[in-house]
Formats: sequence, C-alpha cells, structure tokens
Amino acid sequence: MIKIGERSWEAVDVQSRLKYYYQDDSLVDGYFGENTLLAVRAFQMERNLEPDGIVGPLTRFKLNKATRDALLYLFVHCSASPEGRDLDGQWIADYHMVNRGWSRPGYSDVIKLNGSIDNIREYDHNRKVEGKEYSWGVKGSMINRASRHICYIGGVDKLKRAKDTRTAEQKATLEAYVKTQIAYNSSIIIAGHNQIQKKACPSFDVVKWGEEIGIPKHNLAHWAGNAKTF
Repeated sequence: MIKIGERSWEAVDVQSRLKYYYQDDSLVDGYFGENTLLAVRAFQMERNLEPDGIVGPLTRFKLNKATRDALLYLFVHCSASPEGRDLDGQWIADYHMVNRGWSRPGYSDVIKLNGSIDNIREYDHNRKVEGKEYSWGVKGSMINRASRHICYIGGVDKLKRAKDTRTAEQKATLEAYVKTQIAYNSSIIIAGHNQIQKKACPSFDVVKWGEEIGIPKHNLAHWAGNAKTF
C-alpha cells in the first residue's frame, strides 16, 4: 500500500506509470505528494475505484494492467572496461550470456569509442517493451521489463577506478540517442545505473549531464540518490 507522504521506489514506479498513462510532464522524484495524490485519484475515478488516493492492491493491479509493456525508463551504463580499450556489442553479449550465463544480454545498445552503435537487442521504436526486446541491465526483472539500457564502452581508468571516459564521439552519440528515445516516447525517464543500484556506473551524473544538453526536466530521474536506499 502506497499513500501520501511516502518516499520509496514503489512511489517512483507509480509516478512513472501515471506519467506514461497520462503522457504529462510531471516529475518523477519518488515522493508521494499532492500532485501524485491527485493523479492517483483521477486514475481511480476513471477505473470506477474508490478515489481515496491510496495505491492499494486493486489500484495497483489496475495501474499495472493499464501500463502493461510500457517503456518507462532508459538506463545509462558503462562497460567498466579500462579507458582506451575498445569492445563491441558481440563481446558484451558473449560476456553476459556465455561467461555469466544470463539468458539475455545486459544492454539494448553499446556505444563504441568511435561513437558507432552496436545493437545487441532488437526493438521497435515505440512506447512499448515487448517480451523479446528487454535486456538484463539492472537487478530486478520487473524494472527490466519496463526499460531499455544503453552502455558506453569505458567508465574506469587504467587502475579500474570509476572515471567518465566518454570520448567526444561517444558523448555526441549518447546525446543523439537519448533525444531520439524521447522523440519516440515523450514520457520516458532517463537515469543512471547508479540511481537504481549502489554502483558507480555509469561514472558520471546523468541528471546533471541531461540538464546541460537540454533534456526536459520531466524526462530526468529526480529521485534522490540510489532508489533502493529510500
């Protein structure tokens, strides 16, 4: 049960689904405040539920059903490979699926040092994540089923310490990639891997970077710190 005054990952998910459902410019910050309360009540009235503003089991079921297969998030990652060492999408896919035994690769796309993109999980450019499209970018299958994952090669220095090693070409490609995703899906939330798990990845502040390149504020993840530590 989620209600006003709560700050949690569950509140992030509810806000993201309501944002997707209404296609609005609300902020996703993980705090269940007055704006979220009003949106929940509006949804409940549309679905002939008691408009109490509390996300109980039935409201949650209806919201999840209404946003089934919704593409909610784009997570930015790094490969955690040393600066200057180039890898390609096939290497990444093999590492995840052969070496680690995953059933899917961790990313949808990989940006190499020269800025070119290797697609390793095919998908349609729309607002949905079909079953064949999602990848294992973060811990938690429900989050992955609502996400795409983009990884740039690099992210650590020669001593394996976190470092933003993006080349000028990688930065340009990542900017174009993110803006293209927003053009296809105006409600998508852009976040760093470190905003959902306690990691350094992608070794730079995605929200700050997004603001610098003109990404709309409502498309950036504004939940505080690591979502799992609410």
